[in-house]
Amino acid sequence: MKTNLQKQCEKYGINISKINKNGTIDVDGDVVIVNSTITSLPLMFNKVTGDFCVNNNKLTTLEGCPKEVGGNFVCSHNNLTSLKYCPEKVSYDFDCSFNNLTSLKFCPMVIKYGFDCSYNKLTALEFCPGNVVYDFNCSHNNLTSLNDCPFEIVHDFDCSYNSLTSLEDCPSVGADFNCSTNKLTSLEGIQYGIDGVFDCSNNLLTSLYECPVAILDCFICSYNLLTSLEYCPDDIGGFFDCSNNKIETLEYFPNENYDFCDCSNNNILLSKIINSPYYINLDLKKFGFTEEEIRIATIENIIS
Repeated sequence: MKTNLQKQCEKYGINISKINKNGTIDVDGDVVIVNSTITSLPLMFNKVTGDFCVNNNKLTTLEGCPKEVGGNFVCSHNNLTSLKYCPEKVSYDFDCSFNNLTSLKFCPMVIKYGFDCSYNKLTALEFCPGNVVYDFNCSHNNLTSLNDCPFEIVHDFDCSYNSLTSLEDCPSVGADFNCSTNKLTSLEGIQYGIDGVFDCSNNLLTSLYECPVAILDCFICSYNLLTSLEYCPDDIGGFFDCSNNKIETLEYFPNENYDFCDCSNNNILLSKIINSPYYINLDLKKFGFTEEEIRIATIENIIS
């Protein structure tokens, strides 16, 4: 006769390596319990050597989670309001996105790879891991400050879709930096250079003062309140998008290293663009001008 424990393990394909005296189990390999309607875990775990994935359920608690996970820990897409009972040690990614978390209390202090707490209801980063080696995603929350953010993030950092008014306390980022769709009025606090994509679009910026001086990949500052490109980095390695602002001149336009640019929906006169030294690199149709308008302005420029 199979015990209930054996039946549950067979149901979820769990390979028990040890049954502890307190009734918890150690697992050699992965635990994958996903896409169900369970509100709590069916088993009590202690250690799991592989991934522990309990995403896309209806969990309201993490009670029963292992203390140690040798791979990724994923509890995204549930109904969690707290991280109580989550693992104390996770060797790779920690993903608690798409829940109803209002605090990161009980979160492990050290995450050895990536951390994703996006799509929650966080208003602060208190209790977040002090050390994140790779990616950090806190987008789509209600953050008003980056206080308590990790000091350094080796790869990508995404704090978009929040209510940030400042980049004070932002981390040193090794690759892409996305702070779009916030309420930023200044870029003060950001690092000297970005070794990836820098996206500060859809904010309240009136100036690029304190913008990084070099951006290895794309630079997107569209949908702001910019009237000038002063302080724009001269070294942009990818796509440059300053569209949907109030820019009136191409003065301070970056050099020719960018792959492509979009300056549409600004206040730049066609005659000023054609007289600009950057004219030959620009697709004037991206500025909203018709072929006929471009032809007439070109002729007038030659005549004058």
